Amino acid sequence: MLIFASLIMGLANSTVQTLSQTILSQETPPHEQGEIMGINASYMSLGQIAGPIAGGSLALLSIHYPFLAGGLLICIATLISRKITLQKAAH
Repeated sequence: MLIFASLIMGLANSTVQTLSQTILSQETPPHEQGEIMGINASYMSLGQIAGPIAGGSLALLSIHYPFLAGGLLICIATLISRKITLQKAAH
């Protein structure tokens, strides 16, 4: 079961990374694309460092907390994305 879940997560993660880079390159002027891709790579690296540390720390408190925190972060990201999308549609 763990191997199956890991395969699904790997496929989903690779899709998200590709889509985020595509969106960033389309929304950024050509002369700033290198800079924004570097910033994106830095944030992705920070997330790969801080995520497991935060998740492990929360798991020490309760095994349910990492999942709750992940769900909360997804909800916040969804709201922010919706707000940005609505603002872009209004312009």
